[in-house]
Amino acid sequence: MPKELHEPWHWLTASLNFLLEYDSDDKPRDETIKPLVDGGTEGFEGHARVIIPGVTPCFECTIWLFPPQVKFPLCTLAETPRTAAHCIEYAHLIKWDEVHSGETFDPDDPEHMKWIYNEAVKRAELFGIPGFTYSLTQVFVIV
Repeated sequence: MPKELHEPWHWLTASLNFLLEYDSDDKPRDETIKPLVDGGTEGFEGHARVIIPGVTPCFECTIWLFPPQVKFPLCTLAETPRTAAHCIEYAHLIKWDEVHSGETFDPDDPEHMKWIYNEAVKRAELFGIPGFTYSLTQVFVIV
């Protein structure tokens, strides 16, 4: 595979464009256009879009529309949490595996989410971090 196609969006764009055939006016022929419906969710947020090769901007051209992934250094989570998000990520990334070794966390399971919330609240109280809610836990748990 050519080096430029290693990223999934490069491959996707190249594959969709490979299927296109053009008419004499250099416009894509309708019967060769294969639309891509892209969508996803993360917590309470999500996106959906239709990419039409040769007509709309390509997948790669709109990659900047995705929000940056929020990641925290593990040392901050384990040693010096300063926000509710740090406490939630600690419960999710560190505490869950310590207590539930081998069990996969399921954000759609209310008992799992409740456990994360309770552990995060304990940590927030320990470090004096205010403003903690269950809804905030649901937003910050990223799987």
